[in-house]
Amino acid sequence: MDSDPEGSSAAPESSKGKARPESPEIPEEDTHYTVILDDEGEGGSDPNARITLLNQRTRKPLSVITTEEEFLSSVEKFTSPWLDAIFGLTNSFFNLRDENVVLSDDVIRLKEGSRQYKELANQAGEKVKQLKIDLVKEVEDKARLRQLRDKYRSEAYELREKAKVLQEKLDNLAYNDKTPDHDPIVDSDDEDSSQSQPHTSRRSTPATNRFIPPSKSRTPASTIGTTVQVGNNKKYPDVPHFYGNGDDREKWEGWRLHLESKFRQSAVLYTCEQDKIDYIRDHCKDTAFEVIKAKANPSSANAYLTASEMIQDLENMFGEFDKVAKSDALLHDPKFGMAVTNPKETFDEFLARFTSAIAPLDFTDRHKISNLRRTLSERLRFKMADGTTYTSFSQYVSRCRQCDLDLRQADGFSNRNRNNKSKEAGSSSSSISSRRPGGTAVQSTNLNRYRSSNGTRSLQRSRQLKERLIKEGRCFKCGKKGHLSTDTDAPCKGQAAISDQKLILDLQAVEVKTNPQQHASDSEN
Repeated sequence: MDSDPEGSSAAPESSKGKARPESPEIPEEDTHYTVILDDEGEGGSDPNARITLLNQRTRKPLSVITTEEEFLSSVEKFTSPWLDAIFGLTNSFFNLRDENVVLSDDVIRLKEGSRQYKELANQAGEKVKQLKIDLVKEVEDKARLRQLRDKYRSEAYELREKAKVLQEKLDNLAYNDKTPDHDPIVDSDDEDSSQSQPHTSRRSTPATNRFIPPSKSRTPASTIGTTVQVGNNKKYPDVPHFYGNGDDREKWEGWRLHLESKFRQSAVLYTCEQDKIDYIRDHCKDTAFEVIKAKANPSSANAYLTASEMIQDLENMFGEFDKVAKSDALLHDPKFGMAVTNPKETFDEFLARFTSAIAPLDFTDRHKISNLRRTLSERLRFKMADGTTYTSFSQYVSRCRQCDLDLRQADGFSNRNRNNKSKEAGSSSSSISSRRPGGTAVQSTNLNRYRSSNGTRSLQRSRQLKERLIKEGRCFKCGKKGHLSTDTDAPCKGQAAISDQKLILDLQAVEVKTNPQQHASDSEN
């Protein structure tokens, strides 16, 4: 590309005294030249630095400059490409400057955000410190409250024990006041005091105030600060031994109630808690004894102080953890229904199981009726489905009991009829029995009766005899040839069928008649 000398000379003149040289307006798409600086030295002071004017389209160097003279000659020779390259560099410079301004704004904005985040982090740190201080205070308060709680519990326990001891003393005093053993013996001091009090002699004592020996039944209970019955029935039955193994665990509830009744009825025998503890310990065996063994010894460090503590340990081991959940699960068990496991179960027997199952559940009459109807047997439920509306559970139970009684009576009547029919059939079969030559009876069951296609009675012979009769073409009824027992014109029609034994004898006689020589040889052998 040739340079224009006039244009090249005019360009420096127009650029004098200005900060930014004014280049000819060249469209951006017409810029095809750029300048590449190869500076191998430090700071750009290398004398061997090289400037290359490069064509951007062809990527070929247009001019390579290493000295000032070469630069001036290249500018004079390639003025227009140099102007294009300088214009492109100027635009790149301004673009970079604008981008630098944008980046500076972004840096300032990021610094501001970082400062705000630091402030938030400092605030969060202050809050964390305050929360740690509050947590330490809360832990200290909890520890202090636990100490106070333990202290109050120990004091309350001591007070309860003192109250129990005092109550036992009051009960003993009340019992002694109500049941004196004998009339008091008057000594000299009492005699003097009695003489000093007028109208208090023995002879003036009413007959109703005389001492009556205590009976074997329970005495009235003391009403001084307690509701526990005090009894003197020394012969009240003892509780059985409780083992706590296998099915014996299910007996815990009844055993505990029996034990409480024993202590109430025979309270005169157990005047202190240690007597009750010894009694419970002596009646617990195997697993139950292992539960209370460590604390049942009075000399142990953590021994039982009251019988209720021992009963509570046994309750925790053998009692029901959640009676409501167990009762609800039992009530919805498919095997719980009436006559499921025992087809002969009556309604009264099932009602006892049902009442025991719903005892822990707070059911209304409507819920009781609904669950009872669901668990009844299919026959009884169908019998009860008569459209009647029941307002109370007792009415529904009475109706169920009556329907169950009706069904069982009907079953008994049908069973009696069936037994009578079987007896009549047995007597009729025994009446047609025949006798063997030895005197043994041949029952009609040997005849193996059956009914033919036309409804008349025929014989059902043994398999071997059947095959022989079919092979020889004989009648099943009389054993003769020429007809069948099912023929309408059979000669033996209306006659009694002969037995298997007689038929076999007739067939043997026929064989002897037809083949006498073979029969004689068989008999000789």
